[in-house]
Parts: sequence; C-alpha cells; structure tokens
Amino acid sequence: MPEPSTETIYSYGGLFHSRSEIYYPASVPEIIEIYQRARAEGRRVAFHGNGYSFDTQGLDSGILISLARFDSIHVYTDARQVVVGAGAIWGDILAATEPHGLVPGVMVSTSYASAGGTMASCGMSRFSPTAGKEGKWIERFLIVTPDGSLRQCSRSENADLFYAAIGGYGYFGAVIEIAYRLLYVGTPAHIRTHVTLKPHSRDLHLDLLPQPQQGPDSTIYSAFAIAGDQILVMYCHTAYCNDAKLVPMMPHRPMINGRLITEFLVQWIPAMGQLFWRYAYHVYVRMNDTYIDPTPDYTFFMDGNVRAKRLGRKIGMRFRAIQQTYVIPLSEQLLNDFLKACIQGMKAAGAPPAMIDALCLPADEGFLLSSSRGMSGYAVSIAFASLSDAKIKNITQCLEQLTTLCREMGGRIHLTKNVFARPEDVQAMYADVLPALFATKDKYDPEGLIGNCFLERLFRS
Repeated sequence: MPEPSTETIYSYGGLFHSRSEIYYPASVPEIIEIYQRARAEGRRVAFHGNGYSFDTQGLDSGILISLARFDSIHVYTDARQVVVGAGAIWGDILAATEPHGLVPGVMVSTSYASAGGTMASCGMSRFSPTAGKEGKWIERFLIVTPDGSLRQCSRSENADLFYAAIGGYGYFGAVIEIAYRLLYVGTPAHIRTHVTLKPHSRDLHLDLLPQPQQGPDSTIYSAFAIAGDQILVMYCHTAYCNDAKLVPMMPHRPMINGRLITEFLVQWIPAMGQLFWRYAYHVYVRMNDTYIDPTPDYTFFMDGNVRAKRLGRKIGMRFRAIQQTYVIPLSEQLLNDFLKACIQGMKAAGAPPAMIDALCLPADEGFLLSSSRGMSGYAVSIAFASLSDAKIKNITQCLEQLTTLCREMGGRIHLTKNVFARPEDVQAMYADVLPALFATKDKYDPEGLIGNCFLERLFRS
C-alpha cells in the first residue's frame, strides 16, 4: 500500500482548508487496505477530488483518499459511450471523444475537474436546460464499498446506491469507474452562440424556457449586468455546429492575456465584475451578435480563472471567491421576487456580484441530493470576488437570508457550490429524501467508516 502524504488542502474558493493525511491508491486492493487500516486505527476516511469544490465537499481532517491515479479513458464509438476512471479529468475526456464527433452531454466549466468529483456532485452545465444534469448521462459505475465489495451500480442494479452516490459527495465508497453516454455532434465540434439583449427581466421566466423542439445539443441561458435596480439581460442561444470558421467570444478564450488581466482586476476591485458585465452589455456584445468557439474553450471557460489563481498564489495573492446557486420553482412571481431580494440583499451587504446568471433546470430523476430532483426550476447563481473578511461576513449573511427565502418559496439550494445557510433550512429542503439517504448509508456503511464533513454539517443533526 502506498504511504500517505500530509498536505494542507484548500477549497477552490479559498475560504476553507484542512490538514489531512492523503493516500493515492492505484488499485482496488490498495483501497481496501486503506479501509482496513482506518478501521483498525478507529479512524474514518473521506474522498478528495481535484480541489475545485467551493465549500468543504472534498475536505476532511481525517484520512483522505484521492483517486487521481484511476485516470483511464476508453471511447466506444459504436456504442456512443466513454468509460473513464474516477481520476480522469474532463479536459482529457473531451479530447478523447471530440475527434469522433462525440461529446459528453454535460461538462463542468473547468477542464481540470475529475469525473469522480463531478459525479459526486451531479454537476450541471450551460447545456443543462435541455441536457439535464450529469447523472442523466451516467449509465453505470463501479464502487468499492466499505466492506471491500466491488459493486456495479446502474438504474437496474444496486439502484438504491446508484441514486444515492450520484450527487452523494463520496459518502458511500470509492467510485473507481464511470460509464457515460455520449452525444453525437459531428466534426469539427464547435459551438455557436447567438446573443440577444433586453434592458429588463420582465420576460425572463418565459425567455429561459427551452423550446419543445430543442434537443441536448442546444440550449439557452442568461447572464445579467446590474445597473442600480435594473437587470440588463444577455440571452445566449447556443448550439453545437460544424462551422469551420471561428468567431471567438472573449470570455471563451481562457488562455489569452486579456482574460488573465480581467481575472486579476476582478480580484483587486470589488466593482470590477459588474463593470465588466455592463461593458459587455453596452459595448462588446451587439444585438444579435453570433460567436463560434471551439468546444473546449467554450466548455472550460473557467480555466482562465484557474490560470489566474495559480499565478496569483505564486506571487502571494489571496484569491478568495464565493459562489452560491438557488433553484426557484417555475413561477414568474417567485423568480421576480427572488431576483429583487438578491439585488436588495447585495446592496445591503455592500457587495456587488462578480457574476449573476440564470438558466432553467428540468426536473431531475431520483438522485437523492439533486437540487432539481422531481422539480423543474430556475437556477440562479451568484458569485463574489475581491473579498475582505468584513465583506465575507456581510455576503454570507445575505446568502443565508436568501436561502431562507428560497426554502419559503419551495425551492432548494444547489449543494454543489457554497452552502451558506442555516442547517434547518437545508434540512427542510431535502427532508423528503433524508430517510432514504441515511438508510442507504446504514445499509452499505453501517460502521460509518466513510465520513463527509460537508453532508454531516448540513444533515446529520
């Protein structure tokens, strides 16, 4: 069994960290040995992805297991399927499938996140309005449960574990292999984005709804520029295409120096995020502009932020950020009231958002901790940067109040990003699935060998 290393692990937002003993197993027997050692020492284990969680989802002060060495990728073109190790990163997965005209249906916004990490959060993307969440595209996975068994899980085999572990934040065992269904888009696989502008959000509840004829290869989402109490809306109508000529959009060029400068300015100057979005609305984007981007640049647009953060650390900068997402039921009144509360809350906190956007999420199937399980809704995401300690306190209070409002509206907080909320609010949002969640936990891990401080903070009480 490999020897562990002791490392200080930080959340991607930079607000949380843990000092942990980390193992990097390369085989199932090595995972089982780690389980046995932890059990013998009366300790528990948890799982750590590639470090792109904003909250404490991948942190624990006990024994951490990284599955980074399980990084195989196998593309089966006839079956339109890719089978990957949990440590395979999404940039490599797309690079393997794209030459065949195939793409995963849902990919998160950084190429460096691992498949195991995003499966554990049941991630979403800008294609989620039509493609759903990541779990919809998972056909099966292999998991090493705490008793040392290697179990295959699918919708028909060990289904209780399938629906609990997808979005279950590593709480049930070591997922070592995942099979994804792929979407055929042809070659070259580019993405066309047609932008329209509206100086108000009055029709937002209708404009964000996908059209009945839209498939998972096209989508619509929105980004907002805030001007006082006014919401300026940029609608992005996006679809895969095979156009040879590229017309790149600046945010979708993560490696250019202009993007790097923008990222640093947003970290240095609190108001810069909204200045950028107002510039985009009034100057950069013209009504009915159309852009064509390479699929990797469009998909992994947050790699520009990753690049800036890595450079910032080298020169001693503190890159701290907060992102929180709420799912509001499909209602014009509820959406308008929630956005109004967002603007008022951010004003009271003295914290303009670096970014605020919205898209429509279709009702998810039975993944227990999915924010859209059995409920279609509008996913409203708010991001903050340039954070002083005082600003963090104000922002977290604002987000807690918005979480309470979201609960009162019948919505849910999306657990993938930050969760600044009263535990009783989050428990109320997920109360109907907690018995099944913990029954599955007790069935496959009766000793509680595997821990997760994030879930236990929110739900164990």
